[in-house]
Amino acid sequence: KRAVMPQNSGHFEHSKIDSSLLEGELLVKVRENERLHSKIFELESMRQKDVSAWSEKCAALQKENDSLRIQLEQLVASSIDREQHPVA
Repeated sequence: KRAVMPQNSGHFEHSKIDSSLLEGELLVKVRENERLHSKIFELESMRQKDVSAWSEKCAALQKENDSLRIQLEQLVASSIDREQHPVA
């Protein structure tokens, strides 16, 4: 006599294997997602530090530019004054 196997048993085994494979793939994707989120956070932090550093540098250069502009205006005014009132 032949043993009678339920017709679904092969399907059940395939489903079990497919489910295990999917769980494994899902775990890989979850880990990759975590790694990518961590990298994005790291890059955003670095970007923010760079933006802050460049903003500080820009402010310092603007201040220096303003100071140099004032000095230039004073030199021009002094030069004009000397031209108008030459020292004999």
